[in-house]
Amino acid sequence: MTDEADIRAAHEALARASEVGGSAARAARRTVRLYLYATGAAMALAGLASGLVGHWVDPAATWSRAALTALLWGGLFGAVSVLVNSQPVRALPARRLTVTLGLVSAVILGVTMGVGWEYPAAYVVGAAVVFGVWALGAAWVGR
Repeated sequence: MTDEADIRAAHEALARASEVGGSAARAARRTVRLYLYATGAAMALAGLASGLVGHWVDPAATWSRAALTALLWGGLFGAVSVLVNSQPVRALPARRLTVTLGLVSAVILGVTMGVGWEYPAAYVVGAAVVFGVWALGAAWVGR
């Protein structure tokens, strides 16, 4: 009888462990999605802010424009870092996904910055597309 009871106890423990593992996996996916959405929002806002700084600050004031842009980017991504690190579960997206999204976003922002000087509406379109790229990445997590 003890063998049967031990086997039953082991099956119950395994069932409890899979339930806990499932909820931990869901929490990790939720944290990764939050990370991707927040990074996409920060990158989109940074692109908009860079465009505004480029148009508002005198083009001859290269150092002040660069310093202001760096402060904006650092502040936005610092806020994302604080938000993500304050989550109860610490999880990061796959490196390949993050690098792919970052490269695609960099190309989009580069084109946006190149076109935006003559067509200021490009900043808004570029920000929306960049956020959309990161939102697609967030939707991809857990599939």
